[in-house]
Amino acid sequence: MLFSKAKGPSPSTEGSIYGVSAVLEAYDSAALAAIVKMLPPQWEEDRVAGPTSKISLTKAGEGAQAINLNGDLVLKTTSSQALRDFDWVFRHHVAEGASDYLFLHAGVAAFRNRAIVIPGSSFSGKTTLTKALVELGATYYSDEYAVIDGEGLIHPYAKTIDERLTSPNHKQRLSHGEAIPGSEAGTKAIPAAMILFTQYIPDAAWDPRQLDPADALLQLLPHTFGLRSNPAKTLNVLRKMSQDALSLTGDRGDGWATSMRVQQILQDHLPGPACPEAAPGWRAWAEL
Repeated sequence: MLFSKAKGPSPSTEGSIYGVSAVLEAYDSAALAAIVKMLPPQWEEDRVAGPTSKISLTKAGEGAQAINLNGDLVLKTTSSQALRDFDWVFRHHVAEGASDYLFLHAGVAAFRNRAIVIPGSSFSGKTTLTKALVELGATYYSDEYAVIDGEGLIHPYAKTIDERLTSPNHKQRLSHGEAIPGSEAGTKAIPAAMILFTQYIPDAAWDPRQLDPADALLQLLPHTFGLRSNPAKTLNVLRKMSQDALSLTGDRGDGWATSMRVQQILQDHLPGPACPEAAPGWRAWAEL
């Protein structure tokens, strides 16, 4: 539900996600509706009791907009980039404020109720690989964050994948903000089966090398929120999440080719049906 604040004309909505409450405010109802549409399903709208943060989108001159957190300017942006930048501010606010969870910058897809975690910074190719895995039948969890609880289980942050995607036979195309056709986002907490440390390099052939748990833990640290504020908790949660997962590293080329290799490795690594047609959460290759 959208609320109109009595103290001013700006429309707003209130709610929480992973224990972080916020008031989201925009300069008009259309802008607020666009903000609400891009929020992940884990966002729950309701009136917030007690003190909370406010993230606001305001106009800042011809073709410019501003994003503020608790009245302080975070950044100025263009009208065409405002929603993406608002989403960035909102996501970082949640990731830094979720005291009961650890946020890892990563794409996440699930196979047989086990997570494939792809840590990486922006432009490393994690979103492209996550998309390829989901189009091949894996369950979508996130292209942004692995949300990890105190037991090391991974929860979804299932915002829409908003870049363009084409399948090998060009049957599917996605425009900004659409979900992957035929896919459903995961809803429950699951353990990690595989952690992929990989970066897209044109024409590279993926030849992964297995990491031992200590090396995998070290490689996870740069992608983790909360390391400086609570290093002991961060290390403990990451250790629980990664201790039973198969950790692989190596540059990759095409996302589709890599995703099929990932599937083959997981077929051997996880118990369950031996062929894609029989494997829950993974559609037959012939469908694509």
